[in-house]
Order: sequence, then C-alpha cells, then structure tokens
Amino acid sequence: MHSVRASAASPSISLEKGSYRLRAPPQISTGSRSRLRSNHVRALSGPNHLGDHETQVAVIIVLLALATVSSFGAAYYLYTTRWANVANHYGDTLSDDSSEVDMLDLWTPPALDFLGTGTEDRFLSYLPHSGFHNQRIAFENALVLSRMLNRSLIIPPVRLGNSPLRYMNFTKLERQLALSGKEGLHHCALSSQYQYQPVECYDYFDYTLVSWRSFMDLTVLRTAHSLVERWDSSQSWLQELNITQDETYTLEDSSAYHFRFVDSRAELSADQKFQESIQIEDLAQASAKLLQIGTLFGSSRLRLRKPENLALRRNIRRNMTLSNPILLSITDSIGAVMGNVYLAVHIRIGDGVFSERQQQNVRRVWWRLLRDAFGFDDGRILGIEREMTNLSWGSAGLVAPDRSRDLAALKVPHPHLPPLPSSFSLDHSCQQPSSNLPDPRLSIPLFISTDASDPRSHPLLQPFLLLFPCTFFLSNFTSELGCLNDLQNPYDALKLKPFLLPFVDAMVAGKARYMIGTEGSTFSAYVQDVLWRTYHGWEIVQRG
Repeated sequence: MHSVRASAASPSISLEKGSYRLRAPPQISTGSRSRLRSNHVRALSGPNHLGDHETQVAVIIVLLALATVSSFGAAYYLYTTRWANVANHYGDTLSDDSSEVDMLDLWTPPALDFLGTGTEDRFLSYLPHSGFHNQRIAFENALVLSRMLNRSLIIPPVRLGNSPLRYMNFTKLERQLALSGKEGLHHCALSSQYQYQPVECYDYFDYTLVSWRSFMDLTVLRTAHSLVERWDSSQSWLQELNITQDETYTLEDSSAYHFRFVDSRAELSADQKFQESIQIEDLAQASAKLLQIGTLFGSSRLRLRKPENLALRRNIRRNMTLSNPILLSITDSIGAVMGNVYLAVHIRIGDGVFSERQQQNVRRVWWRLLRDAFGFDDGRILGIEREMTNLSWGSAGLVAPDRSRDLAALKVPHPHLPPLPSSFSLDHSCQQPSSNLPDPRLSIPLFISTDASDPRSHPLLQPFLLLFPCTFFLSNFTSELGCLNDLQNPYDALKLKPFLLPFVDAMVAGKARYMIGTEGSTFSAYVQDVLWRTYHGWEIVQRG
C-alpha cells in the first residue's frame, strides 16, 4: 500500500468541559480544628465544665453545620434535576405539534445508532470543520469514499452558526471537536446570552448541532451501507464500537491539502495543490477496524476517473438536496408571494476574500444577470451603466468584465428556459415604481440572497435596486418565516430560526427561474449545481 504515516488513535480524552463543581467549604486551619475539637470534648463532658456562653456558641455551630449540609444537598439536588425539568419543558412545547418535530428530526439521542444495513465491522471516520457547505462537501466525499472502501461511515452532526471550527491539523482538530460538544453545559441554556455567564458558556449560543437527517433524506443512501451517527466526538466513544487503538489506522494530515484520494494510478503523480495522493484501491487493503481521516473538504479531494465511481458520486450528490418539509413549505410560500416566476442572485461580500473583491464580484453578478437571463449584449449593458447614477464599482465600469465559461456546467446542459414574461402578478407591493425601465421584463421580481447586514442600503447593491423595482430580500417575508419563531433544538434548547434562515435563503434562490451566484462561493456552487438543477428536474453539475 502507498506509504503514508499511520499512527494509533489518540489517547482517550477525559473531558470535563462544563462539569459543575460546587465550591468546597473553606478549610479550617489546624489551630482552629484543635480549638473546635477541644470545645467539642468539653461539651460532651457535661455542663459542669461549660459556661452558658460557650453552650450557646456550640449550639450555634451545630445548627450552622446542619444548615450548611442541608443547603448543599438542596443545591446539588436542584442542579442535578433542573435540566431534566427544562428538557421536559422543551419537549412539551415541541410536542404540541408532533408532526413538526418528526419532520425536522433535529435530535438523535447520543447513542450508537445504525441508520442502515451493511458492513458493521469496519468503519471510516473523518473530521468536519468550517461552515455548513464545507461540511457538506466533506460529508459527500466521506459517503463516496466509505462506499468505495466498503466501510460503515461514522457521521458527525452538523455544526451551524457563526463560529465555525476552522481547519487545524489532525491532532488539534480532533481535540477541538471532542471539546465542542455541549455535554455538561445544559445549565448555560437557562440564562440569557446577553447576561453574564460562566466562562464555559461563553460560546454556547453561537452554534448548535443537528443531524444531517434534519435537512436531507438519507433513506436511499443508507440502504447501500451503514451510516452511524456520532454525537460524542471523544475517542472514548469508539469503545461503543468495540474499537481499540491497535485496530485503528489513522491518516494524520498536517495541512488542509495534505491527502487526496484517486482511483487511477495515472493520477498518483505530484499535484500542485495536494502534498500526497493515495490510491483508493490500496487504501481498501487496510485491515484495521477503523480508518480515521482528517479533513475531507474540497471538491477535488477525490480525483475520480472511472465511470462507475463518477456515477456513484453523482447519485450521492443528488441526494444531498435540501428537502426538509418545513423549509420547503416556507420556500414555496415565499415563491408564491413573488408570483412563482422570479430571478435570484447570491451575493457574498461580508468576509475574507469576498470582502476584498466585493466590487468586481458584485459587478460580475450584475453583468451575468443581464447577459444570461435577459440576453442583453455588452454594448447595451455598458449603456445602462453609464445612464445609471450612484454606481459603486469605480473604474471597473469602463469596460465589460471577461466572460468566463463554466466548463463543468457546459458538460451537462439543461433545457432552454422559457422566455421571461413582460408582466408579473405579485402578492407583494414593489419597493419602487416600475416606470422608465429599459426593458419591461426588468419588472420581474428579483430575490437577492446575501450576507450583507443591511442589504437594502448597501452601496454595492444599489444598481440592482435601481434597475429592478421589485427586488426582495429574505427580510421581506417575516410573515412566511413566522413558523420558525418558536422552534427550538431539543439538543441544547437554542432557538433555531437564526440557524435555519440561511437554508431558506438557499432554497428560495434554488427555485428561481434563473439563478446566478458569486464565483468561488461554496454556497453559490451548491445552489447552482445541486439545488437549482434538482428543483427543476435536471442533471446536477459535478466538479472535482
């Protein structure tokens, strides 16, 4: 087999995060204990040796000791039972509509849970990190790789929120994941996130954990081989699978692009992006009960060339479509408000490289929308730019942006879209009058999915608002989103609405007549390649 660094699994981590410790009573100095013992002996010897004052002091000491013990016991009882009461309270709240809980399926008890049938004596695990869409790509790769290796896949939960775990090398990331569970932190949910909290609760409200089944139908996937949900990321959990350190083979990555996996020996040559390439057939010969891998993020992590493996990946990606019934219902209601015929763009400008390139990225989206959805030529678009005021992309507006060909999408062309109508019927008032438009079709509703904090006043989004009088953001649909207001995650009792809004955003964009995203964004790629095509009944786009 290809020579890679193998190591035994990391030692079990003894986790005490959030362990509740009642402060012990102050220790009494030796001298004090001696004096107390002396008084105690004198008290037992009878009243002849004890004055009235000393008798009162002794009684008070005894009463205080009894009160201390009683208080300690009461406090301990209240602490150990209060989360059970809270859990029951949340369960009662959610059980008012049991069908909603079943559809969302947000919580699986942290126990060994085989979701399918297949090989249950050999396993594959990996370490997730970063935002949802990066976790999704890693999950896809893990599903494909585990199937090719004929191993049951151990699935970690999805981490949602604005504090993702960044990539770290295997050892560090493994420990961070082991410490990121909320076991022992249930008391944090009882206080407001805006109040002072214990140090162990500082990020409790920043993220939540849910099952992949909350968003996607894994029925088809789990009929092929076993999927094992894992809610405890510590090494000690592996004991439930009867796996020892000697039965574990670990590929410890030292960088985000350390290992890639190929199905053709011709691909084993050095790659500019990855440090090492591993032949999947060689890896399949590993006899260890557990194969541990670090990061599996990256659309090019699996370099597949064999038709049967490409077909396997395509079928798995088809099943990664957001299909939660509650979110689909909200999406359809939002689409109905916009007349069910609308365009969508995803504009990412809020962080990292997307913030640095926001001007050229936003202008490119604007141009692609006019070119591809309306068929405007470059001269006409340049003319519209010159006539419009308050454009914020500076000197870039002097020339047309380059046309970039999406070769992966061209390999799986979709049917021609029907022409856009010239008039639209909306169940929502437009923000601006639709007069003096260069083309009457520009009155079509436009849905903008963006990470901008105040999109309607953001200067880079003004060209869309000026040219499309019926521009909508997710914030326009408070009524349709109302059913999410009281939804809570039984795992940690957090309100789920802020965590679920990005998914509604993606699904609304995916059901548009035409959708254009930000180049380089995994969110945009997922909506364009998978959601938009699946929702319209077309073949998805494969990359990597």
